[in-house]
Amino acid sequence: MKSSELSKLSICPSCDLLVDTQAHCRAGNVLICPRCKHTLARGRRARFSSQFALALTCLIMVTLANTYPLLSFTFLGIPSSANILRGTVLLLENGYYLVGFSVVLASFIAPILLFSLICYTSLSLSKGWKAPFLATALHFQDDLIHWSMIEVYIVSFLVALVKLVEYADIDLGYGLWCICITLLLSTRLIQRIEPAEYWERYVHIR
Repeated sequence: MKSSELSKLSICPSCDLLVDTQAHCRAGNVLICPRCKHTLARGRRARFSSQFALALTCLIMVTLANTYPLLSFTFLGIPSSANILRGTVLLLENGYYLVGFSVVLASFIAPILLFSLICYTSLSLSKGWKAPFLATALHFQDDLIHWSMIEVYIVSFLVALVKLVEYADIDLGYGLWCICITLLLSTRLIQRIEPAEYWERYVHIR
């Protein structure tokens, strides 16, 4: 079998059957493995411009979420506020290095890198640009999708908030609303991203 023919085949992750994805999965169709009925791909037109807009919005919102305080509280008459970066610094200062690094990675570094890469790749592919390091950016984009865990941070924050409300007067800050909006938009964004569509478009513009 020629290499050009092999490039059109995909392996079913459920039963390892080789399936010709390009021949059958066109826009509007769903490709299902004929052996185990596992959904392999959904045929749809990639909308790189809309994915760029979503990623740019997420990038702005996650930056604001790390800038504005998540909450303000008054404890024993002393007002205070907290945001993600300040909380991470406090964890590191108190010796919780693993927890602090995990928080800053999942809620700050990984999301910002992921949204920046999606902006870069989506804009380049939508315009048909042969941007520098585009293939490398696509590889990192595929990997970082699994490292952006904003929802885990929000759940942990809500657990801490429930415990803190018993001891202090709490006002929710703009940062919390920003990170909630980021979660909703990023969930929609990741649902729309099909790595195969990005690589297929990349091959065509080379």
